[in-house]
Amino acid sequence: MPDVRVTVPVYSPSTGVVLGYGTDGWATADVVGGAVELRGDAAGLRHLAAWCLALASSGVPDGSHVHLDPGVEMMSVESRELLLVLDQRSDPGS
Repeated sequence: MPDVRVTVPVYSPSTGVVLGYGTDGWATADVVGGAVELRGDAAGLRHLAAWCLALASSGVPDGSHVHLDPGVEMMSVESRELLLVLDQRSDPGS
């Protein structure tokens, strides 16, 4: 199986994480039957993965997050029922 490569930017204390916009992909987030469903094409799902990996990088402080709300970012996650926030925490209770 061929590898899939995702570019993950390095966290900077002065700018946070800045992820490039070069994708034509799409992604959606919806609540269906009590479950959160994330859907997208390959480019859109890779973009979500890149955000998760960037937030999981060393040096990223607890509470760092990104809003992927419709219209907020060029590769936003369209949603009818919720706003999607990816949040990094070392303690799930914090």
